[in-house]
Amino acid sequence: MDEYSNALNEFNGSNDEFNHSSKTPLNLKKDNKKLKKMVQLLCSSAVAVTMIATNLGNESNRFYLYGNAASLKNNQFRLAQAKYLNAGALVSDDAFSLKDGLNIEFDFWMGTDPNNPCNMNADGISISFMEEAFDIGDNPQNPIIERGGSLYYHGVFGAEMDLYPNGGDPREDHVAILSDDVSKHFTYKEYEEGLDENVHHLRLECNNTSIYIYLDNKLACEYHELPVTKNKYYLMISSSTGSAWNLSLIKNLKINNNSIQILNPEHNKDADVYQIKW
Repeated sequence: MDEYSNALNEFNGSNDEFNHSSKTPLNLKKDNKKLKKMVQLLCSSAVAVTMIATNLGNESNRFYLYGNAASLKNNQFRLAQAKYLNAGALVSDDAFSLKDGLNIEFDFWMGTDPNNPCNMNADGISISFMEEAFDIGDNPQNPIIERGGSLYYHGVFGAEMDLYPNGGDPREDHVAILSDDVSKHFTYKEYEEGLDENVHHLRLECNNTSIYIYLDNKLACEYHELPVTKNKYYLMISSSTGSAWNLSLIKNLKINNNSIQILNPEHNKDADVYQIKW
């Protein structure tokens, strides 16, 4: 048992001299040293708790839902709806440091919604590292102009899971590390079997110089000359559709092994989403 627990037990009555259930009054003079020690321990603990809370507050994984994004049950989020010209995003309210490394992971599914099927799934999901906070405006349901192949990407660097060969894209479905435009790939890996209609697990590891992307626990891409100019970056996880579409869902999103907090959970709260088997 640690020093704090011992003192607390004594204070709460494990020692007869501190047993509040007894009718024996506390002898302040006799037990002054014990009381002083207890106060010191309580004060030091309070300082420690304050420091922990402050550190958590700096990077507390707070996000907004934007556009057509919605928070669903069972820790799921819809990004894009299976509709023509649709887009949605999770936008961070906090900036995240890359100094000690940043890890992002989630399960994702991009596939057909039987309520509104399309002859081709599109377009994909992107992760943006942004130098400035993204302004969602007074009404985060305002129509998003950038749809289709843009994946609503806004990063100076980032990643994508892409289903559709737009300008600058390889022919097959692919995972890529992006530069400052969704059409600019630092590197990529193609998947001839496709990325749609199946649940996949993505893990992204990033620091001041390098980024690694793992798909289903296998290394897909890595790059070691990131254009990092800031100490911290804001995040956006987004998806979009164009003339072809699909439903884009993510689940179990964690950043540095911590779940996220949604600041506007009522956004699109009545979303009716086709349920998949995760």
